[in-house]
Amino acid sequence: MKKVYILIALTIITSAAIAQRTGRSPSLGFGVQVVKPKGKFAEEFDGYPAGFSGTFAAPMGNSPFEIGVSVSWNNMGSQREDVDIYVYTDENGIDIYEPGDMSVKSNNNRYLLLGRFRPLGGGFQPYVEGLTGVETYVTKTDVSIDDNSFEGVSNTDRQHWDMALSLGWAAGLRIRMSQSIFLEARFENLRSGRATFVNKDSIIINSDNSLEFETRESRTDKWTYQLGLAFEF
Repeated sequence: MKKVYILIALTIITSAAIAQRTGRSPSLGFGVQVVKPKGKFAEEFDGYPAGFSGTFAAPMGNSPFEIGVSVSWNNMGSQREDVDIYVYTDENGIDIYEPGDMSVKSNNNRYLLLGRFRPLGGGFQPYVEGLTGVETYVTKTDVSIDDNSFEGVSNTDRQHWDMALSLGWAAGLRIRMSQSIFLEARFENLRSGRATFVNKDSIIINSDNSLEFETRESRTDKWTYQLGLAFEF
């Protein structure tokens, strides 16, 4: 994943440099997002993962074409239970436990490169995009003690991880609210490869704080619906 972050950073730096040289304004978009699984993904996953997404894009010269990146996070299920957490063994050989909690969170994260065509630059700005990149399916556990004597002991472990390639297109509309702020609505149609992900209804937290779960596997095609704000600078 380090290569993905490096590629995203290089894209942002390059596109920002192009925009600065030509006098065109790059833009940032942020919004809340809901995913609707489709096809086999809808059969294997029951729900509509909600989350957040952000885009960065900058124009290529004086043309209506832009390049940039899109990063999204969607929650695919979470739960929390009170647990007893082992802290240490005292001088008498007795194991000491403290009350705490364990949270289990499953997320779908997407890291996409975008090529955008935005023909209008006024107060009403429709656009279309081509998208390509990768997405991950991650399940993590976080065990923590809310006790001042132990200074909030916390431990995070990754229980499951898988990755798939993603390819698709997007369409959006921006409406100017002020000089540099826009209301933005956005739709994505993504075709993604096969991936394994945790069945959120199968998760069991055992008495020893270990985790049991089942996984599902399918293509992960999806539609996304987003509403938020965009900023030109």
